[in-house]
Amino acid sequence: MLMDFNVRYSVMEAAAIMAIALANGDGKISLVLSVCWSSTLQSVSLKKTMLVLRDGRWSEQEAAILVPGDIISIKLGDIIPADARLLEGDPFKVDQSALTGESLPVIKNPGDEVFSGSTCKQGEIEAVVIATGVHTSLGRLHILWTAPTKDGIDNLLVLLIGGIPTAMSSVLPVTMAIGSHRLSQQGAITKRMTSIEKMAGNWASRIENQDAIDAAIVGMLADPKEARAGIREMHFLPFNPVDKRTALTYIDSNGNWHRASKGAPEQILALCNAKEDFKRKVHSIIDKFAERGLRSLGVAGQYPKKMKEGAGTPWQFVGLLPLFDPPRHDSA
Repeated sequence: MLMDFNVRYSVMEAAAIMAIALANGDGKISLVLSVCWSSTLQSVSLKKTMLVLRDGRWSEQEAAILVPGDIISIKLGDIIPADARLLEGDPFKVDQSALTGESLPVIKNPGDEVFSGSTCKQGEIEAVVIATGVHTSLGRLHILWTAPTKDGIDNLLVLLIGGIPTAMSSVLPVTMAIGSHRLSQQGAITKRMTSIEKMAGNWASRIENQDAIDAAIVGMLADPKEARAGIREMHFLPFNPVDKRTALTYIDSNGNWHRASKGAPEQILALCNAKEDFKRKVHSIIDKFAERGLRSLGVAGQYPKKMKEGAGTPWQFVGLLPLFDPPRHDSA
């Protein structure tokens, strides 16, 4: 059934091409006739015989009766009918573009192998046949090309190419609905399914769960693992726009309690109850950093009581961290 359809389709396609050619003037008709005539001449004039050495004599034999071990003579213009190995003689050129796609003739030397379907472009030499029929390189390619699975793969590709664009409008909403359902199982309610697409683009930055400033600071260490070596986190105060700082309470490897905070320098200075002279000195350093295009981050520390959120000793100003925040690469 499928073969009948393919045949009918080929006939219809040929008829359509001929109709277009006829509708575009006599010049197109003559061109089509010329191509058809040259193709017919080429198919008729293909040489189907070969000069073969048998019983000590050279004679013209049909290429179809060649067997491995026959000695053939290859001359300019001959189409090699079988895979053969070259005997003694001068190097010659062969066109094997039908098999390998090479645009230029290839030089072959005595002892090299030539393939069925190649054409002699220069020289003359004798060769011994080593493979014929389906056992040649061209025959193996033909078997692969005409394999039973090829038609099935071609038909599958046709169905996919024709069906995927049509089904996209139905598949995408279903996919987003499934994603929305899975998010609801995790406690996230999605008002608009299109927002799932936008959040999918931010997946990597969301699951990294590491502040860019923290990454820059830890990246300065020779071994980033040493930043957390022997440290047990007890309490973490996340950043908020009111306090403009973060804080971490932790226990070191010796069992001592510490609390560190980083954030806006003004907030860190206020946390430390710094004197005005000290504040002016710190702000002068911040201004120098700003002249170089650097932003400043204040850092302070204290020794808390052995409680997660308990009070501790007075905050001590540790220092400033200059940071460079380059503009986005896609900004104007």
